[in-house]
Amino acid sequence: MKFPEKWRKWVSGILLGGRASVLVNRSPTPEFNCYRGLRQGDPLPPFLFVLAMKSLTGVMKKASQVGLFKGLRCGIGGPTMTHLLCADDVIFVGERNQENVLNLRRILRCFYLVSRLKINVNKSWVYGIRVEESERMEMASLLNSKTGTFPFKYLGLLVGGNMNLVASWDPVVETFRRRLSLWKAKKLSFGRRITVIKSGGAGSVNLGLNQGNNFSVRSLKRGIDLVQGGDVDYTIEWNNYVPKKVGVLAWRAEMERIPVLVELACRNVVVASTWCPVCDEAEEMAEHIFISCRFAQAVWHCIANWCKVPPFFAFSIHDILELHKHYRLPKRKAKLFHAVCLTLVWCLWKMRNMVVFERKEASVNNILCEIKALSVLWICNRSNKLDITWER
Repeated sequence: MKFPEKWRKWVSGILLGGRASVLVNRSPTPEFNCYRGLRQGDPLPPFLFVLAMKSLTGVMKKASQVGLFKGLRCGIGGPTMTHLLCADDVIFVGERNQENVLNLRRILRCFYLVSRLKINVNKSWVYGIRVEESERMEMASLLNSKTGTFPFKYLGLLVGGNMNLVASWDPVVETFRRRLSLWKAKKLSFGRRITVIKSGGAGSVNLGLNQGNNFSVRSLKRGIDLVQGGDVDYTIEWNNYVPKKVGVLAWRAEMERIPVLVELACRNVVVASTWCPVCDEAEEMAEHIFISCRFAQAVWHCIANWCKVPPFFAFSIHDILELHKHYRLPKRKAKLFHAVCLTLVWCLWKMRNMVVFERKEASVNNILCEIKALSVLWICNRSNKLDITWER
């Protein structure tokens, strides 16, 4: 598709640069490199799938133009429909004749050889409108698939059913009921939780339940915090000068929801020792990593000198997240200092993981350079109106 070489190297780096570990009897195995496939949660798969499906659409369009596959014309003078796509579900629509079915089989075979995307015959069915059972079974045997009858379910809706009946909407209602029950069972990920809270704010949302009950997203957040034992009265201040993942890490650290060695041991995960791998002077807890560790204290002292603020003493992660409010700084400088503090938390956690998983030695100079570089990079790229340099 004539993608530039730099773009191809980026994709190759995502595919070949990942490392993974597997839990065996609740204990993580040594990390290993991933040489094929994409990791769960990777943002790349949807785009790759769209590119592949775009190619399939082009092939079907060309086959219809040259007469290899005959679709169905929508009305007099309307367009010809050959297939429908939605996510990973495809419906092919065409005239009922053996040549049409054989050409479709050849097209899917060629598409598999090019893209390595193979049709799952166990999840494929052949349906016919006003077609005899014997003829439908013959076409299904040519495609190595099964035969089906109307109505059938597609994307959660009945195709060929009477949608004026309440019973036809039962699958949709049941799907919503299952998903809403997950919300109440604290199954939301951290990213989805932020999305729900921000999208709803303080307003009320009508979820269309059978009883027609209304509830606010704020009360939902309060209930989740109560179940998980969080501080309901404390609201973290999000800073758009740093990526969302940095704020999420600080949020999780404040709630003691990061996988430190003490927490892993409490969850019956086998660890060699619960002592801090950086200083080896105390047990590894969230407050120790970011505050009381001798290494962390040295980094905080150097960052205070770089930001030209007086030295400070923090007793909890909450104090770090509220530190910018205790200095008499202008509003813009306070936000900048808050962004630097969040970046420091991110870099400390990253350095800790490098010590644990890569057996590297913690270096104050290296982490200072990374904090300064990331702070300047993120702030400059995310604030168009600010003129920030390394020195000020």
